[in-house]
Amino acid sequence: MHRRDLLRFGAGAAALAIARRARADMAAPERPMAQIFSGVSAGGAQVPGSVLDLRPDGSRDFVKLEADLGAHAAHVFSIDNANQRFVAWAMILPFRKGQWPYLVFGDVVRAASSVGEDDKQHSATFELDAALAKTIASGFGVVPAVRMPLDGGVTYAWSNPTKTRIRLRIDNKGNGALRTLGSAGDRDHRFSFRVRKDGREIAIKEVMVIDESAAIIALKAKDHVDLEVDLRAWIDKPGVYDVDCAFDGQLFPDNVSMGAWPEHAAETWDIHAAGALRVIVP
Repeated sequence: MHRRDLLRFGAGAAALAIARRARADMAAPERPMAQIFSGVSAGGAQVPGSVLDLRPDGSRDFVKLEADLGAHAAHVFSIDNANQRFVAWAMILPFRKGQWPYLVFGDVVRAASSVGEDDKQHSATFELDAALAKTIASGFGVVPAVRMPLDGGVTYAWSNPTKTRIRLRIDNKGNGALRTLGSAGDRDHRFSFRVRKDGREIAIKEVMVIDESAAIIALKAKDHVDLEVDLRAWIDKPGVYDVDCAFDGQLFPDNVSMGAWPEHAAETWDIHAAGALRVIVP
């Protein structure tokens, strides 16, 4: 082939390749996007122009969607240690009174479980199962954040050090430092008790719980932290009691984020400690 013909052939082939790529780009469907709209519930009966919101509890609600709320800065993350329950969180535009945010992606319509508002931003949170979280995350162009175990080397021990004081010792036997919250008053809401006297369960005092502020404390490797409450904040009548103790708290990595929503929410790790004591209330 003559050099001039070869050059002409090469140029033609390049042009053909560019044209093919352009056609392929035009033919390729755009990635569908998850959106959040304001909407108004139309109840359980379908009305013209409504879409179906099939709620997590199986109930049905038909919704008339209105304005696009411009969802942005979205995060999808786990809210339980088993990575079975997730939420999608996104910033949104303000919406009118009487409306509510709805997440829409393909055939999925989901009402917000909660909304947030301050002087700087509005947000909406949507509860999802693991499978739907993966789907919605793809619609937002993000990767679902999952929880990683933090308490593999943590143990818990209950004691009654003095009179009516109840102590939970959290012992970090692992090689990595953690953080948690310290004691938060004598009726710390993370503690709960079932109390029996002579085999009969005793009613717990009903009080307004206003926890004292709890400081962030370090749980160093091979170290422990003690959290204490006073059983008299739950029951104050004298007697000998058998007490079932429970504590539901959280651990965090050794950093300052402390599971802050939404960027670091998946870094939280829920802990549950249970035990039993016999306590004498004087």
